[in-house]
Amino acid sequence: MSTQKIIPANIFKHGTLISHTDKSGNSNSIDSSLSYDDISMSGVIDGRMKLYRFYSGDENGLTPPTPPETTTTYTIATGADDGKAQTSYRTSTTNTSYTTGFTNSDTTSYLGVNYDDEEIEYKYYAGYFRFTNIAAAQGATIKSAYLSLYKTGYIGYTGNHSFYVAALDADNQAAPTVASHLNHSNYTTAEVVWNDDGAIRTASNDSFVKSPDIKTVIQEIVDRPGWSTGNSIVLTFFQKTAPTYSWAMPRFEFYDDSDTNTPKLEITV
Repeated sequence: MSTQKIIPANIFKHGTLISHTDKSGNSNSIDSSLSYDDISMSGVIDGRMKLYRFYSGDENGLTPPTPPETTTTYTIATGADDGKAQTSYRTSTTNTSYTTGFTNSDTTSYLGVNYDDEEIEYKYYAGYFRFTNIAAAQGATIKSAYLSLYKTGYIGYTGNHSFYVAALDADNQAAPTVASHLNHSNYTTAEVVWNDDGAIRTASNDSFVKSPDIKTVIQEIVDRPGWSTGNSIVLTFFQKTAPTYSWAMPRFEFYDDSDTNTPKLEITV
């Protein structure tokens, strides 16, 4: 009969020298410098080899199972948690700030950029969407995230002009209250392009349109040192540039129109 000794994995983890007495009464030790990956066979006793087996795992010698992924869908909770801001008409085909037209009580709203062909000027509209009680610990790995908006129409440029999704870069963002809160300088570094393939423009009206994966945007927020589970995130939908001498404006439902078709945020952690 062989002699066996159970050796907890944490003994090796912490570099403890292991001693034992074999069936012949000989004292043996296993060098604490041996690697987890080693399988060491040494010494011959009664014509048989001693076999040391090493197992890796947690400090108790166990390998915990991979925790299951959890997907949660968040919706807008109140009328003040979604809205828009805009610029005045301007000649520039680029934009990073908003000065007027703030509202959090629209039922449906066009976002993007409008073009005045008489004055050859552009007006930009950005939307915001605040989602509360986000269940993600500080530093949690975001596996995926998607923003879904209920599209009711689209006017303007027929090409695949890009819109963008970012977030207001804060630990626990309150709902915006003035147009300048949506200035691009307040956004996360991470942003995701949406509609470069025409996904919004060509989607059927009166249906939800789902964004590309925006996990990098959500990850930047939950990685903030001051973030904690239960905090709020405000996402923004905006354009950086206008189609030359044209416009691109999808129309979406907001909370004040319907509590069924409100913007949605789906996060998997």
